Amino acid sequence: MTDHLTANLAGITQVSGSLRVLGDEFAAITQVADVGGAAGSAELAAALTNFATGWSDKRNALIGELRNMSGLAAQAVAEYTRTDDTLARALPGGGAGAGIASSGAAGSGQRP
Repeated sequence: MTDHLTANLAGITQVSGSLRVLGDEFAAITQVADVGGAAGSAELAAALTNFATGWSDKRNALIGELRNMSGLAAQAVAEYTRTDDTLARALPGGGAGAGIASSGAAGSGQRP
């Protein structure tokens, strides 16, 4: 029994956009202020200072990962589409009407 590969290209495209927007939103967040000295407790002050110091590095790493995943999702859509088009052209008759982009699935990116 053979399973057929299907990909929801509209869904993957939406995920790509959402990840990009999240990365942009995190990039817009300014540095966390170090309010450790005003905490009143040396232990709490140390914890707040540690958080404020580490936040920027962790935020930058998160932004990089979100943008990377967004790019990978967009690349997956492009590759699925390219592969589908190539396979459709290899069919007898050039695969007229068989490609993902020309399917009747109203932009869902899935074959019926």
